[in-house]
Amino acid sequence: MHMNSTGFLEQMVKNGAYILFEKGAPYSRRKADVITVKAADGRDLVLATLQGLRASPVEMPRVIFDDFLAAHFIEQDGEEDDDARLIFRLTPDAHQQVGR
Repeated sequence: MHMNSTGFLEQMVKNGAYILFEKGAPYSRRKADVITVKAADGRDLVLATLQGLRASPVEMPRVIFDDFLAAHFIEQDGEEDDDARLIFRLTPDAHQQVGR
């Protein structure tokens, strides 16, 4: 399921979601960075189309993540854990951009 940055932002605000950034090599055993959108309860966010197609986990492209950081729509929440993972949460600017 392809989504642009506006779609990601709207879905995150609507679902109270956050971003889990998992660093890749050389910081962990993962080959590359993985950026996923998590529901407020910590589970993978599930998106569905009108035709009933479902997507989960929802991975965010690095370029959109970088754009969100630059626009101050997300900020790091807490320290990196022992598994080279970081959590990023929406800022008030993100909610204002979406209008919620």
